[in-house]
Amino acid sequence: METEDVPEGGENGFVHRLPKSVKYQKLILKRGISTRKSELVEWCSKVLEGGFAEKITPRMVHILLMNADGKAVRAWHFTNAYPVKWVVDGFNSTKNEIAIETIELSYNSYDMFSKVDA
Repeated sequence: METEDVPEGGENGFVHRLPKSVKYQKLILKRGISTRKSELVEWCSKVLEGGFAEKITPRMVHILLMNADGKAVRAWHFTNAYPVKWVVDGFNSTKNEIAIETIELSYNSYDMFSKVDA
């Protein structure tokens, strides 16, 4: 949270420090590379590889944390999110590793829910 110092006239002992705005870091998602038919990949491709031919349309993004039984135990909802970076790890035929794609999203705000109805 950013703050702003506001001096009070005649008061020299302190300065009021008031909240100004909240600034969030980018949301970074990492996962094993998926197919181009993924809705998330299609959205990122349209925004980041489209040469800004179309207007960027922010979306509500929902992220669920699943337990071992596949039940959602926590959820986050990010408002007005849009992709700002999309990177796919390089492929190396000499290593036995999963290729990871990283997607960075900018967003306005988020809510977290600890009880999720699934």
